Amino acid sequence: MDTPSDSIQSRRHSFFRRWKTIFRGQKRDKDSRLTTGKPGTSNMTADPDAKSGPVNPKNNIFQPSDYKMKGFWQMAYDELTESDPNSVATLFPLTGTKPQEVGDARTREILDEVVMATEAQYREKGGKDGIRARAHKILNSVLSFQDIVSNIAKFDPTGYASSAWAIVSLGLTMAKNHADRKDALFDSSGYLADLLIRCAFIEEHFYGDRDPNIVNVEKERSIVRMYVAILRYTAEVRRVQQSNKGKDIVESTTAITSQPLAQLKASVKEEESHLHQWLDLDQHLRREEDAEKILTHLDELTMDIQKLRNADVISNLPFANGALLNSRENQHEDECLPGTRIELLRQVQDWGWSSDRRIFWLSGMAGTGKSTIARTVARSFEKDGILGACFFFKRGEGDRGSSAKLFSTIVKQLAVHIPQMVPEIQKAIDSDPAILGSSLREEFNKLILQPLRAVDHDKAMDPTVIVIDALDECEPEEDVEIILDLLPKLETATKMAIRFFLTSRPEIPIRFGFDQIDKSKYQNTILQNLHEDVIKRDIALYFRKEFFKIQQKRRYALPPGWPGEVKIEALATMACPLFIFAATVCRFVADSHFDPDERLRKFSTSSTGSKMDGTYRPVLNQLLVEDATDRNELIEEFQRIIGVIILLANPLSLTSLAELLLGTSEHDSSIDLERHISIRLESFHSVLSIPSDPKLPIRTLHLSFHDYLVDDRTKDQLATSQFWVDKKAKHELIASQCLTVMGRYLRKNICELPSYGTSRTEIHPNSIAGFLPPALQYACRYWVYHLTQSSAPARILDQVLTFLVEHLLHWFEAMGILGMISEAIIAVNSLLQLTKDKCSNGMHILLLDARRFILKFAQIADMAPLQLYSSGLIFAPHKTLIRETFERELPAWLSRGPKVEEFWDPEMQTLEGHSGMVHSVAFSNNGQLLASGSGDCTIKLWNAATGALKHTLKGHSESVYSVAFSNDGQLLASSSYDSTIKLWDTATGALKYTLEGHSKSVDSVAFSNNGQLLASGSGDCT
Repeated sequence: MDTPSDSIQSRRHSFFRRWKTIFRGQKRDKDSRLTTGKPGTSNMTADPDAKSGPVNPKNNIFQPSDYKMKGFWQMAYDELTESDPNSVATLFPLTGTKPQEVGDARTREILDEVVMATEAQYREKGGKDGIRARAHKILNSVLSFQDIVSNIAKFDPTGYASSAWAIVSLGLTMAKNHADRKDALFDSSGYLADLLIRCAFIEEHFYGDRDPNIVNVEKERSIVRMYVAILRYTAEVRRVQQSNKGKDIVESTTAITSQPLAQLKASVKEEESHLHQWLDLDQHLRREEDAEKILTHLDELTMDIQKLRNADVISNLPFANGALLNSRENQHEDECLPGTRIELLRQVQDWGWSSDRRIFWLSGMAGTGKSTIARTVARSFEKDGILGACFFFKRGEGDRGSSAKLFSTIVKQLAVHIPQMVPEIQKAIDSDPAILGSSLREEFNKLILQPLRAVDHDKAMDPTVIVIDALDECEPEEDVEIILDLLPKLETATKMAIRFFLTSRPEIPIRFGFDQIDKSKYQNTILQNLHEDVIKRDIALYFRKEFFKIQQKRRYALPPGWPGEVKIEALATMACPLFIFAATVCRFVADSHFDPDERLRKFSTSSTGSKMDGTYRPVLNQLLVEDATDRNELIEEFQRIIGVIILLANPLSLTSLAELLLGTSEHDSSIDLERHISIRLESFHSVLSIPSDPKLPIRTLHLSFHDYLVDDRTKDQLATSQFWVDKKAKHELIASQCLTVMGRYLRKNICELPSYGTSRTEIHPNSIAGFLPPALQYACRYWVYHLTQSSAPARILDQVLTFLVEHLLHWFEAMGILGMISEAIIAVNSLLQLTKDKCSNGMHILLLDARRFILKFAQIADMAPLQLYSSGLIFAPHKTLIRETFERELPAWLSRGPKVEEFWDPEMQTLEGHSGMVHSVAFSNNGQLLASGSGDCTIKLWNAATGALKHTLKGHSESVYSVAFSNDGQLLASSSYDSTIKLWDTATGALKYTLEGHSKSVDSVAFSNNGQLLASGSGDCT
């Protein structure tokens, strides 16, 4: 049985076996290691005898790249070689080898010896006399060094460090035989081992993968000087040992433990002090570097988030489909043929890059090619990188036919061209979420003017061109004047060179708008006034190009050079100055179903009056077949199909058109009618854009075709009277068909929503498109428009009454789902105005109730459309006609309703928007406008019928106390605590005059009946 002391001794042996196992790992046989070829990476070190690039300690010449080239041990050896060659001579060779041949293998071997020597000392002395602590220190250093010994070649490819470890081993061996000096020997060995591992640690963690361009020269000098001291100490111990071979070993032990060690410690202490300072700085710089990396990453992340937010802002801006240059709807629209319009395009190009007039107005009569030029100009500026935005108006095409989305569409494009605008746009939307859809002036100021002011113009020295085409097709006309009033403001409000290229017919509202602009601020070119020879040359060039394409497609039937220069020149003379004439001729002749020569002859021999008659009559004459019955049928179908297409408020696809017209012919299904309409439209590709996809809208190629068909001169000519379209009769037909379509589809909860509280924003667009197909959406939006454009005879009013009694709430629901509840309010007011003296008393009362109902519940219907039945109908007064008529639509779960009034109370609507007290209100004489003056220093103009805000007038610096309209409603006067009176244009919201003279607040203003005088009363007693 083992004694306790035996057990302790056994555990000690086990302890050292574990240390040796950890250190040795899977080491190879000692002999095999010693016979290994060159260790390390020989290309990183040179023969010490070569002394390549030695360090001169006197002038401290030191390059950061030396470390990567040679390593610190080699640099220390080089320095010691120059300063103390005798020490170097005694240091190597240890075993007859060159230093670089010692390397990894010898170092491992020496480390083994250190471990074994330490083990032997510990076995002998146990834990007495502090041996355990010293042994632990040495073993810790050895094993730590072992952890990085695989990288020794990286830090010490020369093997110089192994000579220092040999001294550690020597000291431990000598301690075994010199008990009187064992403490000193253990201390010296421990100190040297600890120093070596600290140096190795520094190299491992501070230089292993560091960029040589960012290392610190002073820090490297400290490391090299420490290594020099270690090598000098090692050389001294080796010298003493060699000189005392066969003598008393006392001198050797003294060399290890006394003066050389003291010198080593002194040198190391000084260098470590410097080194720690540099390492602290290095750590600090590393932390700064890490912090900078984190901050840079955060900056990048913030920028990415901002980019996403900016993209979100841009994507959420509403825009008019088809109004952009690269819209799908416009992909087949022509641009100027190369070689045509050379002078004009050069003039516009020069203007775009010039520094003077900011607006270029290209005006011209219908068909002169304004839109084609606008597309060409836009494309040219796009290639130059200075196109900021485009808007191509087109009457009768929804958002393209009005100003409602003009500025938001422009902003959407400008934000991409000038991304610095986006934060200000976001700020404007955040501060006023209702800005999108507010008045033109508000949108312009907050979404365009103010964001552009915030842009550093030095970063945007190139001009930015905005192209607006066909401004005359913008409705309503009053908005055109506002637009022309706003655009010039950019010149004075921002230093950025924002330019506008505008095209239009010279209609009265546009001429009036330009009359208000200083003529030095814009440039005007009238297309038809260009030199006739230039226009004729360009048209002839266009004919040649198009006829060549036709001849190539029909080359087996048409000879080269067809149709000849004589005919081309004659046609060019007929067409001048109308490019639309040339385009229509070419499309008409190109129809592959007919003989090109025969089709061309129809134009060449046509005897017509006006240019437009000459353009379109040959196209229409193809309907005049010889058989009278067939001719009458074709004319009738032309009226029913083409007559409807040209009068639609928004173009419809073939499928939707068939759905709308179902019931106007003998066809029993929309599919049959769709096929029939498609056949009839085959002859009109020269005047209509007819996509091959029946789901895409059919459009007129040019507004002049519509104008020609509804012109009274067309009716008055015997040859064309049968093509004349009676607008009022056709609008009545369309209105009637809209009512039929709505009666066919509308019902309560048409989208099958899960609850009365379902928000409109929760309804998926696909669901809306499925339950409310395009024909139904069109009918809901435009039936009242077509009705107001008709003569509204009694027969259709009866149909209207039937519809209202059955589907009024269903229609409100559909408009709410479509986000068009404000349009429903306008429509009800239009119906009241239209039927005031024509309808029955019951219909008039129902419409009055409908107006009160929708005004009261419009806001909630816009958020959750089915609330019309729960909140709306439930809280409608008991004895109102709308409540009685639609009692059947009350929710089934309602067993007992709340107590409500019997009749409507006097309050029709509450208008909100001011942030201060409202001091004054006034109606215009025609009752269409309401003005309010407030303590928030603003005046607001409201649509009195719908409660919609039209303008917010800003200019006063103090509370507004009084507002008054002129008799004609064109001017509004406001007075304020700021002692001024201001006169405003009610159509545009523009400030016209500021009247000063009072010394105190102006409390009241009033116009004379003739509008020539304005009186004001003030706190200054005048």
